Amino acid sequence: PEHLEMTPEEGNFFWLLKNCFSQHGFSHALCAFVVSAIVINTCSTFMSYFIRVQKGSTRASVGVIGALFEVLVMVSSLVIGKKTDQSHAYYTIVMFLLVAGAFSLAQCAISLDSQALSLRWALIATAIFIGPLQPIATEIGCEVAYPIGENGVLCIQELTANLCSAIFIPFFQKMGSVGSDRYGVKYTYSFYLLVVIFAVATLLFSTYHSRYKRHDAHHDSDEDTNEETQEEDSLDGGMVVLLDKEGVPLLSQPVQLYT
Repeated sequence: PEHLEMTPEEGNFFWLLKNCFSQHGFSHALCAFVVSAIVINTCSTFMSYFIRVQKGSTRASVGVIGALFEVLVMVSSLVIGKKTDQSHAYYTIVMFLLVAGAFSLAQCAISLDSQALSLRWALIATAIFIGPLQPIATEIGCEVAYPIGENGVLCIQELTANLCSAIFIPFFQKMGSVGSDRYGVKYTYSFYLLVVIFAVATLLFSTYHSRYKRHDAHHDSDEDTNEETQEEDSLDGGMVVLLDKEGVPLLSQPVQLYT
């Protein structure tokens, strides 16, 4: 993390809100983080029903698919997150994950509606594509909100994501009976609603356009360090002019330095 400790100002939640949301691009990063958390939390909550509703499913398959879903979320977050940190192609990678995640969610809804076994594969694809959105969105938030530390950015993102998930999941459950008389499958229309929300979030993030201020600051700092090193190296065996306190040359000719 960029900051492991909060400054006194960052400890003030309202100060964090004001300064983070005043930075262009922070709301886009928050949108990607929140929608990813909503999808993962919703799928995890209703995973048992999603697997059991398929023909031929067993209790063991529920445990295996559920565990695999959570593991793939963590593994894909680590692998893709690391590659993204190395390339700094945050926008491109997030857009790819959002579009791919939207298609995998749509396939989940279609498979749930038809009770097809392809639902489990669609859920696995969802874990792979949507899982990495949270750590990458946090990095984008840190880039645009710099010099605010990572703890402050993550605090806002986690709190907002948990609040939105707590609101959406009961709503998802209440809508579960809508359209259930068609195939006797619950949550079909709820899942389609989730797909729509995810698609809207993808469109909103596509308008992202902001500088990566943290990366630029570190890059400028490295350049300044290199310039100072080059200036110091150039003095070895070089020519210097001796000046008095008022900046007037003491000698008419530069002095040769020897090492």
